[in-house]
Amino acid sequence: MIVRYLDDPSENVRGNAQWALTKILPLTFAYQYSDPPEQRKKDIAAIRDWWAQNGKSFTVSTETPEEKARADEEWEKHGRPLLESP
Repeated sequence: MIVRYLDDPSENVRGNAQWALTKILPLTFAYQYSDPPEQRKKDIAAIRDWWAQNGKSFTVSTETPEEKARADEEWEKHGRPLLESP
């Protein structure tokens, strides 16, 4: 999992892993890739704990709320009328 890269020696790798997690997970964590190692370890532990409790039921949403709203709008405008027409 991406979490292992949060403790990488390279700040660039850690930053990219943090960015990826913000796109995948539905919440934010205190972790910051530039924090001191001791703080990062605590924050990584919190992320691992969350994953241990939620990982089996977690699903990735591939669309943002804005994209979903737009898709719903388009469905109401174009999709539903097709189904309702005789």
